[in-house]
Amino acid sequence: MDSIENQNRALDLLTNELVTKTVYDYRTAERLYRCIHVIVRTDQQLLEIQLRTLPQHLWAVESEAFGEQVKEGRRSDRIQSYLTTLSKASQHLDQGETLTDNQFADIPFVTERTPLAGLFQNLKRDFYRATNHYTPHHSGNTFIVVFDNELGQLLHEYSFPPTERSQAIDYYRRMTHSLSDERFETLIFNSVSTEVLAVTHPRFFTR
Repeated sequence: MDSIENQNRALDLLTNELVTKTVYDYRTAERLYRCIHVIVRTDQQLLEIQLRTLPQHLWAVESEAFGEQVKEGRRSDRIQSYLTTLSKASQHLDQGETLTDNQFADIPFVTERTPLAGLFQNLKRDFYRATNHYTPHHSGNTFIVVFDNELGQLLHEYSFPPTERSQAIDYYRRMTHSLSDERFETLIFNSVSTEVLAVTHPRFFTR
């Protein structure tokens, strides 16, 4: 979402239109992770929908970039300091303030990664590119990507039309069985375009 106001509007829409089981609001200042999780029921399944503003998404993407152990709470003091600073910065961005990386020059990772001038600006650019030109003309393709964590780059990207979802799943299974989990990430997405995926998963799709 491009604002807290629209995040709240989306939450109201979901809770009014869907059978909601639980809503978890993680936007309090005491938490590093800031987001809303909505658990909804469809048929006999439970689905989790995550609603994030762009600043909240910035924090989540940066946290995930350091690996699963960071998401589970195992962080060095350096990473902890960076993510704490970035969480507070995200809160100020959500309040409409303008921030620059230079304001956090005492935090080494901010200087090295320049999240506000780099990733955040890219997220905003890709968000408006995807939403301003979006036309719901089909139900979305299935994308399979292979990301090399050792090289830090996207190796393969495959797209399957909606009529070939079962083939996409079969291909995904073959790829996950043939590649090392330690080095490669093989992921499967349904999306209307790579422009949308550049917002939701910038580590793999932002170029």
